[in-house]
Amino acid sequence: MKELTIGLILTATTGLTILAYKHPKSYAKILPWLIGAIFSAFLLCMIWDAGISKSYISLIPYIDSDKLQESSNIIDGKKVLSSGIFVYWIISIVYFNLIKLLYFVRDHDNENKK
Repeated sequence: MKELTIGLILTATTGLTILAYKHPKSYAKILPWLIGAIFSAFLLCMIWDAGISKSYISLIPYIDSDKLQESSNIIDGKKVLSSGIFVYWIISIVYFNLIKLLYFVRDHDNENKK
């Protein structure tokens, strides 16, 4: 499943890069929606992790003291966000904004060919 997800992300990123290069006006129209979708996904992941943490904190009084570490490890395994995911989120936002500049690169290349 992990390989499929990585492949889909790479395919989508490549497609968006080609779209930004060949059709910059269309890319400019979808960029706010793309950033909004990425931000919404990140926000949902934060809500999920906060809910899991809050549930765990509420259940601590009912967990045997000798099983606290084991239950903590299980809860940590259910969380979605990590520092790596946050870094990927920031990189994707920056990348999708930077590929808007491909329009200027393409125009500069066309001027040099003339």
